[in-house]
Amino acid sequence: MFELENSREIKYTKASNPRDVVTSLDLKIHGILQKFCAEKLQGTTFISEESPDLQSVMECIANLESALVVDPLDGSNNVVCQIREFGFMACLVKKGVIVESLIVLPNEGQILSWTDSEGFVPSRTLQVIESPSATTYLAYSPNLDTKHSSFRSLMMNFLDETGAGVYRYGSACVGLFRTLVGAHSMFIGLKMRPWDVISYFPLLSSQGLKIIYTADSSAISFLATKSEVFLTEGQKLLEDNLHTVQEYCIGKSLKVST
Repeated sequence: MFELENSREIKYTKASNPRDVVTSLDLKIHGILQKFCAEKLQGTTFISEESPDLQSVMECIANLESALVVDPLDGSNNVVCQIREFGFMACLVKKGVIVESLIVLPNEGQILSWTDSEGFVPSRTLQVIESPSATTYLAYSPNLDTKHSSFRSLMMNFLDETGAGVYRYGSACVGLFRTLVGAHSMFIGLKMRPWDVISYFPLLSSQGLKIIYTADSSAISFLATKSEVFLTEGQKLLEDNLHTVQEYCIGKSLKVST
């Protein structure tokens, strides 16, 4: 176990962005998983948020024979600021097909796993919420381009007109969990780095959420929801403003748009 108090030190900040920090804990977990992959998953490429800059990472994930995709600590700045929203995500991907996923949420008391053989297994019974007043979680890259910034504004307008509000607390891992249990009616991710989100895709799909996404060579934008209204309108906004969209299906390869 790590002593969290001794792991909050900021080692560096990415691209001089104050919200995109790397802590001692990020690097410790990265090192452990890198060693595990080298020893236990020989022939598998290790892809981590803390790896040296990877070019065309989504394209690599979609095409490699085997890849372990890891976010050692999602919500690093929350850990620094002693905010509770943070977690760990990893998935094993073979030729673009997610075959295993693991999510660890210390402050939710949950370890969530999914495999193509056993399906979805939570460590504790999920308390599922179904409420028409559930909000939307909005996540986005710290470095949005003009096109994605414009789309974010359009989506905010849509949600102001039709939804019950927008949440954002700096951890896609926790936001996706709360979408899984219904505390959020929809999750929207714009230009997300794949390690931030794809581990959740089979878990969400297995529990009846629809996932519509579009991916370029390095990032993925998507929405996940059970609401047919949000699905229809959100898909139209994605198609009109970003790119051709795909529906995620368990057992099918993630596709990169060209």
